[in-house]
Amino acid sequence: AHPGRQGIIDKLITDSGDLVVLHGNVSRFANSNEGWLRSDETKTDIRFTAYRHHFKPRIGDRVTFNIGFNYGGPFAIKMERL
Repeated sequence: AHPGRQGIIDKLITDSGDLVVLHGNVSRFANSNEGWLRSDETKTDIRFTAYRHHFKPRIGDRVTFNIGFNYGGPFAIKMERL
């Protein structure tokens, strides 16, 4: 990957500029660092990076999260376990 193509380039926000809060469940892991959660609202799988959160996600965890975008597409940011 090109070093300039890392990090968040945009976020999903409301018309008033607040981050959209979504809900879902951690559904699977590709490895110890990367996984996916299933969004209640979009009914799609959204990628996340485990080390970017202040808890260790586990399959089945119920979470809230926001959506960030980078050159690889959408991914979950600011995940919080419920």
